[in-house]
Amino acid sequence: MGILDLLLGFRDTIFLKKGTTLENDIKELELLKEKYPNNQEINKQLFMAKKGLEGENEIMYQLKKSNIGMFVLHDLNIKFEDLTAQIDFVVITAWCAYFIECKNLIGNITVNENGDFIREYTYSGHKIKKGMTSPYRQVQAQKEVYRKIWAKRKGKLQSFLYEKTFENMNRILVVVANGENILNTKRAPKDIKYATIKADS
Repeated sequence: MGILDLLLGFRDTIFLKKGTTLENDIKELELLKEKYPNNQEINKQLFMAKKGLEGENEIMYQLKKSNIGMFVLHDLNIKFEDLTAQIDFVVITAWCAYFIECKNLIGNITVNENGDFIREYTYSGHKIKKGMTSPYRQVQAQKEVYRKIWAKRKGKLQSFLYEKTFENMNRILVVVANGENILNTKRAPKDIKYATIKADS
């Protein structure tokens, strides 16, 4: 398939790497739950793993029906020296690649003017509001590991000349997979605002 085909007529979603470590995690946790049915930590980890898998499946569904030609790598692990990164999705289109961090969380999410992600949800009749690890910074760090691999392969001069090209050609997205979430990015910094979307976007 030539580049012209990619630009003009390619509309398929092709999964070059499928599967996720979450599936194995769920199997192992279910076995542990059978042995220790009342262990709250096992039950919590199993619930979180299942929610994570639901979120990734929702993103896969949305990618399949997007009608944008793309190649998809799911649950990718990369390493540079002592740095490692586990990336939920890398989506490669004719124009650029997207590094995607998937979040399937209960409750509503607000991103404030400092770029902090804040969750609000109800648990056992109590309203809970708390901060969370920034998925935006998380996926930025994942892309940085890839950039180091890319720069080493390009060499110092080429990587210096093409650094801006790298940023334009490799973008990041945080995708909120739970359709019931209200996502509020009204006050978020511009770079985070436009990179944080719901799955159906």
